[in-house]
Amino acid sequence: MKLYTFLILATGAAMVITVKSDLFPIPPEKPGASSGTVRLDAPPLELAVQSSEVQTGTSTIPTFPRYISLPSQDVGAPTGALPAGTAPGPGTTGQEGLEEYQLLGLGIRTVSFLGIQVYVVGLYVALPDIATLQERLIRTVDPVATTLVPAERSKLYDLLHDPSKSEEIWSSIIKSGNIRTAIRIVPTRNTDFGHLRDGWLRGITGKTQIANANGSTEFLDDAFGQSVSEFKTIFGGTNKGKVPKGETLLLLRNKKGELQAYHEEIKTLKSKSSDTPSDQLPPPPPSQKQTKKTKIQRSFLGEVKDERISRLLLLLYLGGKNVSSEGARDSVVDGCLELVERPVGTVEAQVV
Repeated sequence: MKLYTFLILATGAAMVITVKSDLFPIPPEKPGASSGTVRLDAPPLELAVQSSEVQTGTSTIPTFPRYISLPSQDVGAPTGALPAGTAPGPGTTGQEGLEEYQLLGLGIRTVSFLGIQVYVVGLYVALPDIATLQERLIRTVDPVATTLVPAERSKLYDLLHDPSKSEEIWSSIIKSGNIRTAIRIVPTRNTDFGHLRDGWLRGITGKTQIANANGSTEFLDDAFGQSVSEFKTIFGGTNKGKVPKGETLLLLRNKKGELQAYHEEIKTLKSKSSDTPSDQLPPPPPSQKQTKKTKIQRSFLGEVKDERISRLLLLLYLGGKNVSSEGARDSVVDGCLELVERPVGTVEAQVV
C-alpha cells in the first residue's frame, strides 16, 4: 500500500515538472528569420477582391459589369461591333477610341403597385472624372475638406435623399460639367424605343413643370423646346424598333453636357456553310451542348447638344421626391459615400 501511494505521488510530481518547465520548448524566433512554420495567432488577413460583375437583384438580368468601355465622346460618334461579354478591368486602355467607365450604382425600374420590373439601370462615371465627382460631393458638406468624417458622411446621405435639396445638389454638380457619365439601361422584358422614350419624356416634363411653378425660367425658352424635339427624334423615325430583353441602351453625357445615345444589339453569328445538305449530316451527340455564337453590335442613335436634356435625364434617377428607381438612387448614394470617406483623388468608386 505504501509503495502504491509513493508511485502516485511521484507520477504527479513529474507531471507538474513537465508542465512548468516545458521540456520541449520552441526556440525563440530570430528577428527577420523565417522558421517555415505557419502560426495562426490571429485571424488571417482577408483581402477584399472585387468581382468584375455586380449583382442586380433580379434573375432576369442577374449582373451588370463593374467596368465598361464606351465611345470616347471627344472623337465623335463611332460605331462597330464588340465581342460579346467584353468588359475590360481597371487600368486597361480598351479599344482605340474608347474610354473606360466604372459603375457607381444600379437599381431596378418598376411600375404600378404590383412592382412590375421594366429594366435595370446603372450609372457609370468615366474613370478619369471620378476625382472631380469626389471633390464636388465633399465640397457640398465642407468647402475646405479633402475627406468626410462619419458625421459628415451621414449629413451627405441625408442631403442626397432630401426631396428638394437632392435635386439642387445634383443639378449643381452635373451642370458644372467635366464629369462624363453613362446611364446604362437593360430591359427585363421585351419593349421598344417609343415606350422607353415616352417614360423619359414624362419625367422630363414633370421636372420642368416643377421648376416653372417655383419661378424658374430655365426651361421656358424656344431652344429648350427644340432640344426636346431632338431627343424625341433619336428614338423615332428609323429607331422605332423593338428593344428585346437583355439588349442595352446607353445615354452618355460628355464633359460639355452633350447627350449621345447608343443601342447595343445582340447579333447571332451565322455558322459556316457546308457542302453537305443539312438533312444528310449526322445528328450531334445528345451530350453535346449546342450554343450560338453572338456579338454585340453597338449603333449610334443620335445626339442632343443642349446640356439640359442630359442633366434632366440624370436627375430622373438621382434627385427629387420621386425618382425613376429608388433602388438605383440608394445604390448611387452608397457609392458616393464610399468616395468621400477617402482623400480626393485616391480612390475609385466601389459597388458591392
